[in-house]
Amino acid sequence: MLQKIGRNIAAMLILILVVALSANAADLVRIEVKTDKVDLIIVDIGDQKLYVCRIEILREVVISTAEGGYNVIGGKIHPKKPHNHLGRFSIYKKDKDHYSGLYDCPMPYSMFFHGGHAIHATSLEFYSLLGIPASHGCVRTHLDDAKWLFKHTPLGAKVIVVP
Repeated sequence: MLQKIGRNIAAMLILILVVALSANAADLVRIEVKTDKVDLIIVDIGDQKLYVCRIEILREVVISTAEGGYNVIGGKIHPKKPHNHLGRFSIYKKDKDHYSGLYDCPMPYSMFFHGGHAIHATSLEFYSLLGIPASHGCVRTHLDDAKWLFKHTPLGAKVIVVP
């Protein structure tokens, strides 16, 4: 329990640091006034959790990231094997009914943050894999969590992927 509390405090410190480094005074006012939308998503590969934040952690989601634990810092290198991109990104595209031609599978409630990498719902058959790395590089969630995220996360919301 103390470790989990420590990790939540660490996530909050990351959020505060990101806001302090990237926001100007107008952004801080916007954050305080507009309380119904997500500003930041933290993807924690080590714990296989996704934290949805707005000054505080709003929701904790069990996820599944890239199988094999291969991490790439930033986005310039794109290996063929399953991998995670570590760093700071933004949601640049949302597609409720996305379908991956590359992997021939549905990716409902997709929110893209780097190239073809997205946060999206996984299929029922893969629910048992949530909480362990099993994807090709996307961040998989339960359908209920994906719907909630899609509804509450605007384009431009920050995504931080940490090891």
